[in-house]
Amino acid sequence: MRIIVIAVFSCLTVTAQAGVYKCVNDSGKTVYKSTPCSDEQSKQELNLKTGVKVDLAEKEQAEKQQHQLQKEQAQQNQQEQNKVEQIRQKAADENAKSQFLIKNHPEQFSSFAIPAYKPDNLPAFAAGLANKLPEIERLRRVAAEKALATGQCKRVEASELSEKTSENEIFIRVNCSSAKTFEFSAQQLPDT
Repeated sequence: MRIIVIAVFSCLTVTAQAGVYKCVNDSGKTVYKSTPCSDEQSKQELNLKTGVKVDLAEKEQAEKQQHQLQKEQAQQNQQEQNKVEQIRQKAADENAKSQFLIKNHPEQFSSFAIPAYKPDNLPAFAAGLANKLPEIERLRRVAAEKALATGQCKRVEASELSEKTSENEIFIRVNCSSAKTFEFSAQQLPDT
């Protein structure tokens, strides 16, 4: 019987889990409430289990700052993503020009003379040059045309980045079907 009575009372007992708010009005009067304080009162929430006071105004301000920080971070990420997408699009446009040139001059270019470079699939020595990809694609096409213009190259087999390429200088190697190899720096190639 005692067990039943204890069980009933323990079920009926209300635990103190409801929030308690300490409100101080303009005249300095302190009031404890179970509902949040009005806007003109200072707000503190008391945790009955730990006795810790939390200033709700500071908590609200911290949440606003966190939200603003997340918003700025999202905008920055979006801008970076847009920039990467623009670089990819410009590189694709430059490669389309190269493919058009290859398609219209099959006697001068092998089918895979200037394959498209992908930003995430650059050679290891040029991994940091993804932001220069449109320029690299243009330089590969111009280098192939310059090699053909020398008269020593009858057909371009490959136009690719050279291992000499660094962050500061871009070098393009052109391999011809006559086993002749040309290497051009970006300064040697015209801006067209």
